[in-house]
Amino acid sequence: MQYTSLLALAATAAAQGVSKGFNYGNVFTNGAPKQQSDFEAEFNRANSLPNASGFSSARLYTMIQGGTTNTPISALQAAIDTQTTLLLGLWASASSEVFQNELDALSAAIDQYGTALTDLIVGISVGSEDLYRVSVQGIENDSGLGEGPDVLVDYIQRTRSVIANTAASEAPVGHVDTWNDWVNGSNSAVLDAVDWVGFNAFPFWESSLENSVENGNALFYNALSAVEGVAGDKPLWITETGWPVSGPTQGDAVASVENSKTFWDEVGCDIFNNYNVWWYILRDNNASPAPEPSFGIVGRDLGEPLFDLTCPSGSNGASESGASSTANGTEASGDAQDSSVAEESLNTASTSSNASTAAETPSNASAPESTTSGTTATFDLDLPSIMKALPDIVAANPQIVKSLPDIVAAHPKLVKELGDKDLAEVASGLNVAPAYVDMVKDAIKEHKEKSNKNVDEDCED
Repeated sequence: MQYTSLLALAATAAAQGVSKGFNYGNVFTNGAPKQQSDFEAEFNRANSLPNASGFSSARLYTMIQGGTTNTPISALQAAIDTQTTLLLGLWASASSEVFQNELDALSAAIDQYGTALTDLIVGISVGSEDLYRVSVQGIENDSGLGEGPDVLVDYIQRTRSVIANTAASEAPVGHVDTWNDWVNGSNSAVLDAVDWVGFNAFPFWESSLENSVENGNALFYNALSAVEGVAGDKPLWITETGWPVSGPTQGDAVASVENSKTFWDEVGCDIFNNYNVWWYILRDNNASPAPEPSFGIVGRDLGEPLFDLTCPSGSNGASESGASSTANGTEASGDAQDSSVAEESLNTASTSSNASTAAETPSNASAPESTTSGTTATFDLDLPSIMKALPDIVAANPQIVKSLPDIVAAHPKLVKELGDKDLAEVASGLNVAPAYVDMVKDAIKEHKEKSNKNVDEDCED
């Protein structure tokens, strides 16, 4: 497979049923419950943004209509009427009784709407950043109630039981959390239990690092790489990311319209059409008081975007072909983003028996997969070019990593060149993250092990 063919393969993956949309809470920032007409207005605005087509998916945090105990959220009818696909959410950080209300609302919605609803379900998320909120950092940041892995696994199993033998039985069930809670081995039971991995990343909150917007791209992709390293074959969905348009500074990170545009261009436009993505957020300044920081890309009146949403030429957001993500700069830190605003103030549910106050302020599709089966791998480029291209290819098509040993095996000259080079030095000079060096090293190691085994077998014969 030539290098250009690898990019073509990535482009094909990008075109296969990838969801793109925003996050939506069930109440306004002043606590007033949203009604069906409110959701319809937001969904229609998202799907008609100038210079940004295809934002036709909605991620919800709860199944419950604001102000009720277990009535299905009115966003469901709004989604049916606007043909907006849905990543359903069940709030999981209150109590077992409150979670049962979520399940009751889910069951009632399936019965009420049937396939008109279930045909729109991309997936079901059991909880959102629950593991983060019970982590050391989450507790230090007063992030509110969370849940541990054992409870979440039980909730995931209960969710599967509810949808079994219904029109929603094939909906993939996952969980959403911060990147370093996914890589924490003590949470591996949740990783084992889910069908897909929901990934929230906000470089803005990484105040213990050099987190200026100029380094936002590097921080995001290093976190993404870390989660992909533990997710294995499970699809990774980017469920929250964004940069605030206003609010207090966090470390080196400045909240501004200009910086929000920069992050949109350098991160959003690379991941759109390659991953399932729900951006944070369409509108959060929808009633007084306005949140601080505010991440909304449109104002209170759902008018014109605060910045030009046109993606740079050649990016995935500008075209459904090509891959231009970059994983460079700083290694991922052990500190998660401070999600206390995005998850407590903006999206959390009441801890009372009524969990319907999940507020907003911070087609069963799966992540694209592909294979190199039946192809012949040939590289026309030198090692530095290959190393520099690898982050682009892997970001667009994570499954390509499995094929690296076969690609290496097909090219004795490449193996020699790789063996004669200090890969870390080459990668450093190209600003390629160490994770990609490890991928190549592992591919070489696997190739050599297979070669040695074949030699030994030949000698035995």
